[in-house]
Amino acid sequence: MRRFVAVFIFFVSVGMYCQQAQALEADFVCHDLAHAYEGTFNWHGEKSTQRVLITISKLSVDLNGNVVAAATGEYKAAEGVAKIDVKLEISPDSLRFEMWEMDPERGAEFVSEGSHIGTISENLKAIHAVWTTKSTGKQGTLSLKAK
Repeated sequence: MRRFVAVFIFFVSVGMYCQQAQALEADFVCHDLAHAYEGTFNWHGEKSTQRVLITISKLSVDLNGNVVAAATGEYKAAEGVAKIDVKLEISPDSLRFEMWEMDPERGAEFVSEGSHIGTISENLKAIHAVWTTKSTGKQGTLSLKAK
């Protein structure tokens, strides 16, 4: 029985340490994440490039240890500028990145039903992700760097 208790205490201690380590990683991301990212978006198969600016306004850590940010975005294309609200999520342990776009100022011309999924670099300075539109499967590439 003592052996069982010792093993149980060991695993509980390891679990607590892992939770603390994950929290420290999330804190690092929150502390070192840039407040703005800029770069480009290109629909696959199209030649035009859109200039993108994402500005982060609020950071938090969810119950799973992921960093969640509220932001605004601007997409500049030949047709004009689209302003949007953005939510992004970063998993500190894998550097997985996902970003959703909502409430486009420019109506139906801007596609917001889908998400960008990719990675953020270890130094949190570069984001590379692929957008996939839910209804059509149409994709595009997002490349951003810390501003």
